[in-house]
This record gives sequence, structure tokens and C-alpha cells, in this order.
Amino acid sequence: MSHAPKPVHYELLDRDAHDALYARLDHLVTDFHPELQRVDARIALAWHTGWRPDRDGKLILGKCKRSTDLERELAPFDFIIVLLRDFWEDENVTDAQRDALLDHELCHADVAYDADGEPRRDERDRPVF
Repeated sequence: MSHAPKPVHYELLDRDAHDALYARLDHLVTDFHPELQRVDARIALAWHTGWRPDRDGKLILGKCKRSTDLERELAPFDFIIVLLRDFWEDENVTDAQRDALLDHELCHADVAYDADGEPRRDERDRPVF
């Protein structure tokens, strides 16, 4: 019995191969999310190719996923912003809409602060989110 390969709906985007997209992300962090820049948050981008509208027609365009302690041991990322590739590459989507989506996802990347208002750190001196 022959089976089709299982589809993989995620693709981690290499910074060098997607420099324009990462430049857009870096610009938004610098201009609108200085708290992330202050702690040198490590943010990766990924495509998703499998999201489809739900019964009500709602379609997920992006998600910001905070890495767990274990995931931070395996890969050097504090967050991964996952973007719906079909939306991002649609010629009818404007740069302002792309920026709005990335900025919205960055709003989910919260830095944790201590009682003195300083960014918290874990025992490995990584920022806590």
C-alpha cells in the first residue's frame, strides 16, 4: 500500500535567504518595540502553508509563539513568528498590511520585569518573556 508523504506545513526562514523580510521585522522592533531590542530578543520567522478558513470564514494570518525553556535549549530563538505564506505573498496585500501583521504579532512578545522595573533574567542570563 503506497501512501503520500505527510505534508509539512512549517518552514523556518533563514535570515540570510529572507533578508528583506527580516529587515522589515528589525525595523518594526527598533521603531515600535524597544523593549525587545533592549533585551536582544531573538526572533525567528516561519511560513505556514496549511491554515484554512474556519466555518465562520476566519483565517489565521500569523501567530507569535514563545519558545519554551526546552525549545530555547534546542534552537537559539525566544520567539517564532509564524506567517501564512499565501497571505504574505499575495500581490494584493500591501506593505502596510504586512507591517501591521508583523507588528501585531510583535505585540504578543512581552518582556517580564522584576519589582525594580528591570527585565527579568533566567539562571542562564536569558531574558524572561
